[in-house]
Amino acid sequence: MIRTIMSKIFKNEEIAFQMFYCGEALEDGSISVNDLAPSLLAFSKLIEEINYYMTHGEADVTLKIKTGFQKGSFGIKLVIDFSQNFLDYFVNIFSNNTSVAIANFVAMIGIPGCVGIFHIIQKSKGKKPKTILEMGDKVRLEFEDGFIEIDKNTNNLYNNIIARKAISQIVQPLLIEGIEELSFQYENKKTISIQKNDVNSFMDLHEIATNNNIKDNQIESITECLLKPETIHFKTGKLWRFYDGDQSNLYSISDEIFWGKVNNNGIKIGANDSLLVKIKTCQWCDENGKLNITREIIDVINHIEYKALVQTKVFDD
Repeated sequence: MIRTIMSKIFKNEEIAFQMFYCGEALEDGSISVNDLAPSLLAFSKLIEEINYYMTHGEADVTLKIKTGFQKGSFGIKLVIDFSQNFLDYFVNIFSNNTSVAIANFVAMIGIPGCVGIFHIIQKSKGKKPKTILEMGDKVRLEFEDGFIEIDKNTNNLYNNIIARKAISQIVQPLLIEGIEELSFQYENKKTISIQKNDVNSFMDLHEIATNNNIKDNQIESITECLLKPETIHFKTGKLWRFYDGDQSNLYSISDEIFWGKVNNNGIKIGANDSLLVKIKTCQWCDENGKLNITREIIDVINHIEYKALVQTKVFDD
């Protein structure tokens, strides 16, 4: 099995690989920031989405950049940094070897050379499979010109609209005249190669949106409530865990004013503080009938600091 072989390789807490955009437009080894930045941010979003799928946002995985160039291309060295709490998550909850967890993570992308989400989209030519056959922990996707066998985790990522949108942004520089190829290299071997004529397969998200039935079956509601923070991350994009008096759940926070205060040390949240917030809740059923839910804090209305009650005496001393 590919996964077994890979797990022997990943002994460190980070995985380094290279991403190259190649073509005549990059002869001098430079690329416009306006073209590159959205792709890198999208790759970071893809990493976040895989991490959320694997750990429900309770561990940290970071995409880092190191420069690297070669003539006729623009290349950067990317490092997926797995935090200690990511490694602890799989040891404590699943009793898994950490190298297996890392192998599963990068295999979903296809970086080491196994079939990952980039390969599937390229094979599909932007179309949904003609048939889907589940075989134990594997899934066979049959397309017009053949089939691919992948594990269920990779198949779920393939059907994840957030991940697919991120990938469409990663390949978007291929739309620029003079940029002909996007490739990934791992241990000096090219493991993923996407040509300009492949780009339309990555851009059309209608099939995946239709397959998920998110537009038709999604229900949204906005409510106000008090939440008590349990796990907080002072970094934009990380999920926070809150207790609402009945149960504990993970929430994303999109309130930019709140994040501005957090980043400028304009707000300090104590252990017993509460937040009065406005929440957007989205629910939908996927193609397997599974009910999904996301919780997004769109407005932090008030920060309520905890103040210990001071006992007053009935009689003066």
